[in-house]
Amino acid sequence: FKDVQVPLNTPVSFRAMLTKTNQDGSLILSPTKITRFIPIKRDVDVAGLIQQLYPITPLKDIEAVVQYSRENKLYNDLKLVKGQVTDLNLVPTSGKPGFRLMEESLNLDDNFQIKITMPEELANNIDFGEFSTVLVLGNPWMIVNQERQEKILGMSAFNIIPLLKSTPIDIKPIESPADIGGEA
Repeated sequence: FKDVQVPLNTPVSFRAMLTKTNQDGSLILSPTKITRFIPIKRDVDVAGLIQQLYPITPLKDIEAVVQYSRENKLYNDLKLVKGQVTDLNLVPTSGKPGFRLMEESLNLDDNFQIKITMPEELANNIDFGEFSTVLVLGNPWMIVNQERQEKILGMSAFNIIPLLKSTPIDIKPIESPADIGGEA
């Protein structure tokens, strides 16, 4: 067999054979003729890797992307979008968990949003909140309601990556009540 490259976010089934356990408790997988395991660093830039494979599609282009996908029968076409989370709903009364994704813009008149739906197992593991900036990899869709003359644009999410912004803070130990405004 030649090396098989498996695309990102593609489920792969294989029989893992354990050879032994490391002293730290981690398991070592045994390679076979057709499977090898490449160790990676723990601090992998997932957002960077995904952006190398999928360019970011502006939210305003989702309707055109859906039209193109329908015309060319590209029903499993994955797209990557970036925006801010609003209306986070992890326990919906009907339908799937999800949120709205809004383009980051200082101009409130330019507030374009799409609906993001996700499977429960993804919703159970999110680690971001309202107004977080995230990347969403998923399949875009559009529902057209002829009666109401409205279109609902959205994506079925396969992966959601929060783009964390770290803010350094200066922490000083509290040595006396005076340090927090109390009496010494």
